[in-house]
This record gives sequence, structure tokens and C-alpha cells, in this order.
Amino acid sequence: MLGLFITKAFAFVDSNGNVVNRTDNFSSLVNKFISGVLTPLIYLFVAGGVVYFLAGVLKYMRKASDEKEREEGRKMMLYGIIALFVMVSVWGLVRVLQGTFVLDNSPDSFVPTFRN
Repeated sequence: MLGLFITKAFAFVDSNGNVVNRTDNFSSLVNKFISGVLTPLIYLFVAGGVVYFLAGVLKYMRKASDEKEREEGRKMMLYGIIALFVMVSVWGLVRVLQGTFVLDNSPDSFVPTFRN
């Protein structure tokens, strides 16, 4: 009963207060949450990992004469690479599980790839 109330009450509203899209079931509510909240957060975390790595490269290059600062930059680069590896690995694991269990493969749950 509570789930039905939540799915019927959850709606996206535009700037004028008009209902744009209303969810009809719990599955569409979860898909909208994933595509509207989690996907942008994932992109933000990946971008943060790249920025952290690049900050380590910059620190390593700018403070080349100071051994302590250079070591700090090297650690930042290492942690940035590890973070990116973990995030991309988890993303790949989710994709494998989606294919294995024939889960929703809608464009909202899409793993980004490079186009040729």
C-alpha cells in the first residue's frame, strides 16, 4: 500500500508546476531515480577521479625539485588511477550482470563506450 502511494505521488513537475511525467509502477520510479539522480552522480565521481589524477600530475610536475611534494603528487596520481579503475570495473560488472540476468538494458542504464 505504501509503495503504491509513493509511486502515485511521485511526479516530475516543470517550472510552471505542471506534471510532466507520472510514474505508473515501482519499476519506472526506480528507473527514473537511476537516470535522474544516480547516473549524473556517477559521471560526477568519474570526473572527480580524473580531476584528482590531473591535480597529482600537476603537483608532480610543478614541485619537481621538492622530493616530498613530488611523492605526494605521485600518490595522488596512483589513488586517482585506482579510483578510476574501481569505478569502471564496477560499471563493467553491472553491465555483465545486466546481460547475464536479462535485466533492463534501456538507454538510461547504458555503459558509456567510445564510438569508432
